Amino acid sequence: MLERMTGVLLLAVALVACAHSEPPPQSEPPPPGSPHRFNLNPIVHPRPELPNELRANHQGQNLAVAYVLSIGVDGHVHAVRSLTKMPDVDAAVIPVLQTWTYPPPALPIQTVVSFEFAIPLGHPR
Repeated sequence: MLERMTGVLLLAVALVACAHSEPPPQSEPPPPGSPHRFNLNPIVHPRPELPNELRANHQGQNLAVAYVLSIGVDGHVHAVRSLTKMPDVDAAVIPVLQTWTYPPPALPIQTVVSFEFAIPLGHPR
């Protein structure tokens, strides 16, 4: 019985100690310009558009696509990889994404961008 009471007492002391202890200090976010903080807002970023023929072939559809952009330390897009594999859409979108420019990061990075193209019914052929 004494062992059980001692265990309960130790648990109570531990709980009280935890309740009165200060929370751990919050870590500060990295300062602007540090190698761990990136501005992923592109400087140059024309929106990709689908050619009329492609839009005519996909009337009444929403086409959702996503791409991984590899950005070099010069801020230029060095590679684009499709995550959705829609060859006809990719052929129209990837060349535009290759023209995007970002603020130069401290080291090469990757980001994901996505688009949804809503094509209404009755689009002229």
